[in-house]
Amino acid sequence: MAIKRRRNSEQEECITLNHHEINKTNYTNYIICDVAPCVQYKISIDLYNDHVEKMHTYTCEGCQANFPNEYALNLHIDESHNPFVKKPLDFKCWSKECGFLCKSQKEREKHLLNVHGNEFISFLHH
Repeated sequence: MAIKRRRNSEQEECITLNHHEINKTNYTNYIICDVAPCVQYKISIDLYNDHVEKMHTYTCEGCQANFPNEYALNLHIDESHNPFVKKPLDFKCWSKECGFLCKSQKEREKHLLNVHGNEFISFLHH
């Protein structure tokens, strides 16, 4: 566990714990998350556990990409990293209940945005 203290450009005292920076000045306690897909994302300390559960629970060990659920992670592993699975001709929706199939990753991303809205938007730029 790497912990570093520093003052940033706004002279706030910050503690860095792995890839998360914790602000401890002026009663504005937040964490700056730099773990993909987050980039300098400020999250309230009160909401941190929910953030980690939603954004960083289903991570591919092969490429460090994050996914919204176990089903989507398993699809990714089969599509991208499993040499024993014939590469898919059809891409499945990341929602297990949906059943949508298409011929490209681009089409899947369009479907996720158009049909499922904000549920998957944070995970589409791997």
